[in-house]
Amino acid sequence: MSSHRGDGIFNPKPIPDLAGDPAKLKISRDPQNDDLKRFIHGLITQEFDGPEPPPAVLNGIVAYVRSLSPKACRGPQTAAIRLSEMLDDAEAAVRLADQSYAAGDSATGKVLISTARSTLGKIDERFQVAGGEKGRAALRDADGDLKAIELSDTVTERMFQVWQGKWPARTRELRSEESRSLFSEARVRRLLAN
Repeated sequence: MSSHRGDGIFNPKPIPDLAGDPAKLKISRDPQNDDLKRFIHGLITQEFDGPEPPPAVLNGIVAYVRSLSPKACRGPQTAAIRLSEMLDDAEAAVRLADQSYAAGDSATGKVLISTARSTLGKIDERFQVAGGEKGRAALRDADGDLKAIELSDTVTERMFQVWQGKWPARTRELRSEESRSLFSEARVRRLLAN
């Protein structure tokens, strides 16, 4: 329950579909109008009691929502969850965090490090099977290095260089263990058959 918008009674309201029909949202997506930005800011900080988003993060979310189209969401679509794509996402988040810190935007850098750590956690979930120990160890080490950056009062370029230097070996380890993880469709099917 929201400490800002809640009334102490369990009476949830439907959350508006930001990718849905713009007319139903009743919030202008016009870039010249700040209504959407104020709306999203309110969702983050009041509806979900989240922390104040850094300006670059809020602007990125607003740009993303403005680009959504209901036409892109028609029909049943499925997408496989792939280790390589998740590793790429984590690496991209760290690279962007490095750029944010270098530009003096440590607030956005912290959000991006948190994003990378969250992605590593999602990868770790799929290594929580017998035989996934080496993969989990690589993920724990990578997360530990990112946590040190996230919690540091003084983030340096060297911290990112160390992480990037270790990342190729860690991704090789994870890829070599992929067939024993829940990224493997064959492994999932075998587990479900038992």
